[in-house]
Amino acid sequence: MAFQFASAVLGSQPLRRKKILAFCLVALLLQSSKCKSVVLDDDGLNPDEDLEAYDGHKTCSITGHPPRKPRALTFCNRFNDNACCIPGIDVDDHVYFMEMMDNGISCRIRGDVRRHPIARMYCMNCDPNQPKYVRPVEYDPSIINDDAEDTDERDSTLLVCRGYMKETFGDFTMFDDCGMLVSEPCLGLVLDDGDIEEIVIDDRDRYTCGDEYIVPSSEFDFDLDDEEEYDESLELFLNFRSLNSPELDVRFGFRVVYEDDCEDDDIENADHPLQPSCLMTFEQRNFEFRVNLTGEEWGGVAYCEDDDNVDDDEYGAKCARIEPETCYKAARSSGSLEFAASVLVAFSSVIAIFVV
Repeated sequence: MAFQFASAVLGSQPLRRKKILAFCLVALLLQSSKCKSVVLDDDGLNPDEDLEAYDGHKTCSITGHPPRKPRALTFCNRFNDNACCIPGIDVDDHVYFMEMMDNGISCRIRGDVRRHPIARMYCMNCDPNQPKYVRPVEYDPSIINDDAEDTDERDSTLLVCRGYMKETFGDFTMFDDCGMLVSEPCLGLVLDDGDIEEIVIDDRDRYTCGDEYIVPSSEFDFDLDDEEEYDESLELFLNFRSLNSPELDVRFGFRVVYEDDCEDDDIENADHPLQPSCLMTFEQRNFEFRVNLTGEEWGGVAYCEDDDNVDDDEYGAKCARIEPETCYKAARSSGSLEFAASVLVAFSSVIAIFVV
């Protein structure tokens, strides 16, 4: 289509000039695709882009604010254009990652440590897309199996793509030679009805009270031939102490999901309410969350329908746009894509000046 438009504009000009103009048009389209339009409904109302349908719908777990350009990050530097964290969290990510991988000189990571898949997972707390991975449903460790004792109940859930995990880690034998150094919990003693009980002391930094080595392929059963067993082991691994993104791992449970849209039966037949192992569509989230999570207490906010029409009823005149679910898979940062588009536009403009 771009080439046809160029032909119509340039007429009988050389083919080379038509191709260059078509290239410039594509670049401009890429740049303009970042612009947002507001669609008004019949009553002149528009979706409130700052309004959240639930806590953490559009705001970052770490900062409590929408993603924004941070001061320079060094470990999670691929999010320097737009991030969900601040430099202090970036430093923690680096320190804890190096502590986990401090397994002797012969096991030292060669090259850029930031490319390591665990390092990328640690930087999930800086990922500007982190709010999009949130499923606002309490995470119960028994969702994995009855032996999931290392995971406390958490108020919400983060979705991780199964395909990415399997492709990246496989059977986890990549850690067999050196293992991983995980943090030990801080323990204390309390007197309860005359009995002394051991409890875990919360709000302590990782590695404050010791550590231990584990070999993931021995600790968990990553049997690639048994899909159900493999999925359970992936989720146990993601929720094991100190193995996931700092701060996020105490606020969220990590749920492994397939990158397939849920059928309605998948949600209705899920072992745990609203925790299917698939991605919920806009329609399913709109209905299920309103019915199951908000009920009669819901007020003042409505979900935006596909056509952005909002009735001025008991839910109020404003609406919060809700999106289909998505899951984490260490994708390239949006800032990098925007930078590439900007470079492409600049480059094409220079060519157009000298050639067309």
